[in-house]
Amino acid sequence: MDSETKQNIDRIIALAKIINVPGELPDNYQSLWSSIYKNKNQRESMKSSIGIFELTIHNYKKSGRETTDLLEVIDLLDGFKVQALRQKKFFYETNEAINISLSYLLVSKHFLVSNDSL
Repeated sequence: MDSETKQNIDRIIALAKIINVPGELPDNYQSLWSSIYKNKNQRESMKSSIGIFELTIHNYKKSGRETTDLLEVIDLLDGFKVQALRQKKFFYETNEAINISLSYLLVSKHFLVSNDSL
């Protein structure tokens, strides 16, 4: 994993720890969550990870809370999304891609469960 990606993941985790969230689960949360773990195709797994993050953010925005920390997390993860979904097929099997997917899941799970779940 390159140093910029590692720094971004570390920053995402640090920011997510200080964001307090309502913890409302989306309707298709469980099916998305299952598809991530069952899917052997890393590209599809990353798409599901991004999808669950976007659902989480949608629910978060419905709560009326907006913070600069949350906006920074969204920007960092959006940067990953733009980079990741343009890569060649072999990229999705690398540790970097797996770590990016896991960062989406980690932040999503944190946002959905509680402010101290990380």
